[in-house]
Amino acid sequence: MSSEIAQSSEFYKLVAWVDANRKRIAWIGGIVVAVVLAVSFYFWNKDQQELKAAQALSALEARNASSPGDAAAADGYLKLAAENPNTAAAARALLTGAGLLFDAGKFKEAQAQFEKFLRDYSDNPLITEAALGVAASLEAQGSIADAITRYNEVIQRHPNDPSVNQAKVAVARLYVTQNKPEQAFKIYDELARNGGINSGDSWSAEAAIQREELLDKYPNLRPPAPKPAAISPTASPVSPLQSLQPK
Repeated sequence: MSSEIAQSSEFYKLVAWVDANRKRIAWIGGIVVAVVLAVSFYFWNKDQQELKAAQALSALEARNASSPGDAAAADGYLKLAAENPNTAAAARALLTGAGLLFDAGKFKEAQAQFEKFLRDYSDNPLITEAALGVAASLEAQGSIADAITRYNEVIQRHPNDPSVNQAKVAVARLYVTQNKPEQAFKIYDELARNGGINSGDSWSAEAAIQREELLDKYPNLRPPAPKPAAISPTASPVSPLQSLQPK
C-alpha cells in the first residue's frame, strides 16, 4: 500500500512539474520538430538535386552519343558539373569534361580540371582516374619528371587499384625516354612475371612485350643464364668377381 502511495506521489509531482514548465517543454518540443523537419528537408532536397543532375547528365550524354567528343562537348560537361556541385553526376561530368579536353589536345586545361576533381571529390571511387589524368596531362606537356612523380603517387596511394599497372607501365616508358633502361626493365620484368601476355591484364601483357623489345635493344640487361650444377665424380663400378678376389 505504501508503495502505491509513493508511486502516486511521484506521478503528481511529475504532473505538477510538467504544468509548471509547460512553456519550456513546448519550446524544446518545437526545436526538436524544427530540427527533424530541417534534416528531412535537407535530405529530400539533396535527393532532388541528385536526380536533377543525373537526368541532365543522361540527356547530355545522349546528345553527344552520335558525335565524337571535342573541346566544345567538354564545355557542356564542365557547365553541368559547375551547376550541380557535390553530386555524383557532377563528378562524372567533371571527369568526362577533363577527358575530352585531353583528347582535344588541351592538356593544360585538362590538367586543371583533373586537379579540380582531386580537390572537390577526394572520396569519389573515380579518384584514381583523375590522378592518372593529371600525370598523363603533365607527360603530354613534356613535364616528364613531374609526370613520373604523379604516376608514382598513384602507385603508392592506391596499390590495390586496377589502374596501378597502367601507372607502372607509364613510369617505365618515361624511364626509357630518360635513358634509364635498367629502371624501366625492372618494372617491365616485375609486371611480366606477375602477369604476362596470357594473364588477361592488358598492361601486364604490354609490359611483357616492352620487356622483350628492351632486351633486344639492350642485350646487357638480360639476366645471365644459371650455371649448370656441378657433377661430383663417382668411383668406377666394381664387378662382382673383383669384389670376391682376395686382397
